[in-house]
Amino acid sequence: MKKLSLFFCAGEPSGDSHGAKLIQALQRLCSEIHCYGLGGKKMAQAGMEVVFPLAEAPIMGVWGIFSHIPTLSRAYEVALQGMRRHPDAVVLIDYPGFNLQLARVAKNWGIPVIYYIAPQVWAWWQSRIRRIAKRVDKMLVILPFEEKFFQQAGIDAEYVGHPVWDELSSFSLTDSERKELVSTTPLIGLFPGSRTKEIRYNLPLFLQAARKLGEKYSFAIAALDEKRQREISRIQKSMGTHYPVLVGKTHPLMSVSHFAFVTSGTATLELLFFQIPMVVCYRADPISIAVGKRILAIPYFSLPNILAGEQVVPEFLLSSDNWQTLWKAALPLLEEGEERKKCIKNLKKVSQSLAKKQKPSYN
Repeated sequence: MKKLSLFFCAGEPSGDSHGAKLIQALQRLCSEIHCYGLGGKKMAQAGMEVVFPLAEAPIMGVWGIFSHIPTLSRAYEVALQGMRRHPDAVVLIDYPGFNLQLARVAKNWGIPVIYYIAPQVWAWWQSRIRRIAKRVDKMLVILPFEEKFFQQAGIDAEYVGHPVWDELSSFSLTDSERKELVSTTPLIGLFPGSRTKEIRYNLPLFLQAARKLGEKYSFAIAALDEKRQREISRIQKSMGTHYPVLVGKTHPLMSVSHFAFVTSGTATLELLFFQIPMVVCYRADPISIAVGKRILAIPYFSLPNILAGEQVVPEFLLSSDNWQTLWKAALPLLEEGEERKKCIKNLKKVSQSLAKKQKPSYN
């Protein structure tokens, strides 16, 4: 029996994590499988032959793309070399600016293209959907409304559930974790993101808001790994704050948080699972924010609000250090009043819709 050969491409830490879980699941179904391609450490640990560590150098914002052109060019050449090995299929994970180019080449070379975690063309750059229809054979989507959205464009799309729900469905807090995290004052979690540049842009705002809230609350910062921990510690030192940094304990911290300041991304969905009131922020350079606002095709950018079809949590796209906006938005969600109760009720409703794998449409 011929060994199945699959070429993968993931360009971010989140894609590396989701890709690793996908590879592990495929290996349980078929032992005769060889996975290779562009990814990161987690995909390598799952058994993939990593030909280029693209997920280890995530790129953020318009300026980030320009400054990483040599890296992207090298990654693209390596990817073409990998696809010349004629895999049975190409599996692309998110990262549309890069992966849609690979999809075009793979389609021209007669290699089936599977796209896992769809480009968010329903949010911006909807013109991309025509390219997707021409280049992708199967779209595996992770948000309920995406299935109908892509099917209406003539794309073979299937809603497979969100990997966050798969991961967190078996989550439980250990006694030692609870003892470490629970304090006598309400705990506010700070989740500044997984990319170094995200942390540099967003964490100072969170720290300023935390400092303004004062000693009535306890604070803790989530760090993906020791590299991010060092960056967080550097920023705290420069600002004179000393909040504990928890490495690799994002979900335990979320589960016991009273409230959260969070950078837009997957972390908002994880907080949604735990039904934690939050203020969502995405700060970037002014050009990236200006471009983002011009091409945004829907009224919201954070996942809880997108899934709800209305604003259930405050969200802010910022190009300045206006931390006061975050602090003011947090105040009514911290107190045990109607605003907080309403927020938790709405988060629970959206969370349940994902847990049941319902398929509502986004208006």
